[in-house]
Order: sequence, then C-alpha cells, then structure tokens
Amino acid sequence: MYKSIGVVSIGLDNLKYASGSLALERSGNNSGNMLFTEAVYRQIEGTKHIGFNFNPDVVRNEFDSIMIPASNWVNWKQDWGWLADLLEQTNLPICVIGLGSQMDGRSLSEVPEGTVRLLNILSERGSSLGVRGEFTAQIINDLGVKNISVLGCPSVFSDGRVPEIRPLEKKEDFRLAFGPTRYGFGKEDFENVKHREMYQYAIKYASSIYYQSESFEIAFLNREDVGANKEKAVEYYGLNDFSDLSKKLLEKGKFHSSLAHWITDVKKEDCYIGTRIHGVVSSTLAGTPSLLITHDKRTEELASYMGVPNISILDFNIKNLSDFGWLSGNINIQNFMDISKLNIEVLHEFYASHNLMFNRF
Repeated sequence: MYKSIGVVSIGLDNLKYASGSLALERSGNNSGNMLFTEAVYRQIEGTKHIGFNFNPDVVRNEFDSIMIPASNWVNWKQDWGWLADLLEQTNLPICVIGLGSQMDGRSLSEVPEGTVRLLNILSERGSSLGVRGEFTAQIINDLGVKNISVLGCPSVFSDGRVPEIRPLEKKEDFRLAFGPTRYGFGKEDFENVKHREMYQYAIKYASSIYYQSESFEIAFLNREDVGANKEKAVEYYGLNDFSDLSKKLLEKGKFHSSLAHWITDVKKEDCYIGTRIHGVVSSTLAGTPSLLITHDKRTEELASYMGVPNISILDFNIKNLSDFGWLSGNINIQNFMDISKLNIEVLHEFYASHNLMFNRF
C-alpha cells in the first residue's frame, strides 16, 4: 500500500479560516467542493495537500502516488492540458475519483484536446478512473478511455461508513431547510422559473437556506458591499424591498467554509430539500432526511447510482411541500441504506486496486 499520497485539490486549511467572498473563491466557487475533497483526506491514510500548481520534481521525490478528488471536469469549457503536463512529469501512479461530465448536448468533438490527454494519462497511471455515474462513464468511454469504475461521490462515505439517517417525523415545529441553485441575476436566472420558485418559497417559509455558490447572498452574509445587485435580488426573491430581504437573509441564510460547521447546522433541521447534491450529502452525513431535486445530468447520474432520494425538477411542484405525506413518500431512506451498503464495498475495492487503504470507522 502507498504510504505517502499527494492530493491535487483545493486547500481546506486555507478555506476554513476564510469567510464570505474569499471563502467562496477558495472553495472553487462552490462550497460543495469541500465535501468530496475532505472525503479523500478522511478515507485515505498518508494524504497531504499539494494543490494544483505543484512542482512535479518535488512531488515525484516526496510522494509514492497522487490522489485527485475531481468534479465535472469533462466538458467543452475547460481545457485540462496544463494539469496533464504537470502529472505526466511526476511519473507517479494516479488515482482519480468523483470525475464527472457536463456536456449539455454538446458534441464530444468540443471536448478540448488537453482534457482528452488528461483522461489518457489518468487511464495509464491508474487501474481505472473513478467516475460519478453511467452518463459520465459513457462520455469517457466514447472519448476512448475504457478502464472506468462508476462510484458516485465518495463524500457520502466521509466517515468511512454508511450514514445513519433519522426517520422523517411529522411535528408542529417542523424545520424544512432549502438549498436551491443559482449563479447570478442574469436573464437566464429569471427565466428558470422553477428554480426561482424555490428561492421565493424558501425565503418565506423555510427554516434555513443553505448557499453554496450564490455570490450575492454569501457576500451579504459577510457584511460586504452588495449595492449593485440589491434591486435585482429583491425582484428575484419576490419581496417588496431590500429591508425585508435583508432581514430574512440574516435570519435564514447559511454559508460554510468548514464541513464540521455545516453538519452541525444541518443536523438541526428535520428535512433538507434542494437541487444541490452536496447539500443533500451534508444533510445525509448529519443524519437529516433529504430530497434531491434533479435538474441536469450531473445530479441525475449521482442520484441514480447512490440511491439518494430524488425527484426530477420536471415532476416537482412547489405546492407539494405543504403535504407531509408527499414528502415522506418521496424520501426512501431504506433504499438509500441498502444501495449504500453495496456501494461502500465497491469504493473499498476501488481504493485497494490503487494500493490505497480505505479507513473504516
């Protein structure tokens, strides 16, 4: 087994001491990134952060292998040739996990040459590529790489075991937390009607709103200047004025740069619902029942493989949230537990095939 593993990832130590816009930037502009990143540090002994801009000579001399907790890297927007160059120079074995694809109907010919080269290097240096789901597996297979393992996201096993989830319980002071998705206040954001409905419902009725990439709210919660977008934010949330929005954001808004603090907060909730897969994972790690609203191939493939309770955004109606029977009927905890017991064994075998020891707690 390899004893010294360099991890190509965001820096969790720098992240946990930051707040607001700086924390968002250090998280890779989505705080959900810290979940799968922290997972590999917890799961694998001998890991040490080397970042993305590492010195190949130093890494080759100090480490036995390289670990990469990846995300949706296979797309038409990002060219990963620069990382392929660095990894190639190390001559070390490589284990990549959590690799996903986001093509949105694009042709495979639009995937940058550098990204395809990275996939080939990862294929040559590891027993297989750990990918998020069948959709990504098909994309990578069609790009010419055949040694692929479908694993979902390792973050759900951050504690080295299958999480235990509390049963959904109906009560008078029921706490329903929300985690929708929005990246700005452009025209396309306003046109995503169902997403906007979720924010408007959450700001009025949710116990908490968990933000992961919403730069306006994250900056506001950190007392930063958000003057330029105040009017757009008020309109988006369907409120009367910024004073009202301000009061509600301070009451309900949450953003975390530490997984421990995130889990502490979401453990207080009775249920979490949202479009964020890692919002659902953090809730799951906290033992809080959750429901994922799938809205693209990324969330669909993860929900399918991991057995995460989910519903398509096409079938989701915001009015159903007032019906506890509907909510409980769509959160199948036992199915998730049964699938997870199988998936954790697959993850164990994947790590073993890369000469990595999986910590079980």
